[in-house]
Amino acid sequence: FNLNLPVKSVSAPVVETPSPDARAHPVVSSYRVDKEYLEPGNQFSLQLQIRNLGGDTARETVLMLGGSDSDFSVFAPMGTSNVQYLGDLESGDQLAVSYALIANTTAKPGAYPLNFSLLYTDESGTQYTDTQVITLLLYDLPDLEISFYGNLPAYQVGQAAPLPLQVINLGNDSVMLGQILISGDGAIFSNQTSLVGAAKSGLDWVRLRMCAPYGKTWR
Repeated sequence: FNLNLPVKSVSAPVVETPSPDARAHPVVSSYRVDKEYLEPGNQFSLQLQIRNLGGDTARETVLMLGGSDSDFSVFAPMGTSNVQYLGDLESGDQLAVSYALIANTTAKPGAYPLNFSLLYTDESGTQYTDTQVITLLLYDLPDLEISFYGNLPAYQVGQAAPLPLQVINLGNDSVMLGQILISGDGAIFSNQTSLVGAAKSGLDWVRLRMCAPYGKTWR
C-alpha cells in the first residue's frame, strides 16, 4: 500500500523582547529610615532611592514630599522644605535622596501612607506628574524602669535571700507585661521568672518578691 502525507513548511514564531517605556518613568524604588522603631516625637532620616525606569530622560525632575495634598499632620520636614530638585535623570539612572523628618507627638500608633510627587518634563517639553506612596509605621513602646524598693538585705554566701524588685511604668499609657526573667553571674535562683501583669500609666509600679539567690561568688 502507498500512503501520501502532505508536508508543509512552518516558520517559527517571532518572540519580541519588550522594550522599556518610551517616555521617562522615575519611581521610588526603595526606602528606609535610620531608626528600628519610629515613635511619636521622634526625629529621623528617611532615605529614598529614585530610579528612572523609562526609556527617555526625565528632565528638571523635582521631588515633592506630601504630594499635591501636602498633608504634614503626622510627618513633617525638618531643616528644609518638602521640595527637592533632582535635575535630569537619564534612563536607568538611580539617585539617593534623604529627608529629615519629625513624627507628630500627638500621632497614634499605626501605619501611615506618605505621598510623594515626581514632577518632570520629557525631551519635547511635555510636563508629567507621577505620584508615589510609601508606608511608615509608628509604634508606642513601653517606657519601663526596674529597680529595688526598700533596703536590700545583707546577703551571705551560700544563703538564700529575697530580691525586692519593682517595675515602674514611666509611659503615658497602660501596658500589659508578660514574664520577667532574673539572672546573675555565680548565683542560683529558686524562683527566676514571674508574671508582671498590668501596669497603669503615670508612674504605676508592680512589686515583685520573687528571687532567692545564693552561691559562692554571687554579685
